[in-house]
Amino acid sequence: GNIRNLGYVSHKEAIELQHNAQVLLLLEIDSPETRAIIPGKLFEYLNAARPILALGPYGSDIKAIVEETNRGQFYNPSEKTKIKSQILAYYRQFEKGSLHSASNDISQYSRKQLTKDMAMLLKKL
Repeated sequence: GNIRNLGYVSHKEAIELQHNAQVLLLLEIDSPETRAIIPGKLFEYLNAARPILALGPYGSDIKAIVEETNRGQFYNPSEKTKIKSQILAYYRQFEKGSLHSASNDISQYSRKQLTKDMAMLLKKL
């Protein structure tokens, strides 16, 4: 009764759902090989300005971005007690009407800025 499976939705609808969500869940495979993977969804989540609960491998680049932008919390999936505590904290904030994402500047993660940064790197080659 607490879950709605929407099935496939268009990208436009997915973005709208992200902006209307209370908390966004970002999952990455818990494997050393995925530490450097930064899913495109993370950048959409940053733009949604909602708290992010991110799970992934220790040493993940996702953790660095989530912490740097102050958009949410990152945990390894094995940290079950911490994850549960964070979910309860988000829920308590929601109940009080104080759930929000007080983030730092995310402009460096915009597509325009990331493309500019990549172009500068390619020029150096």
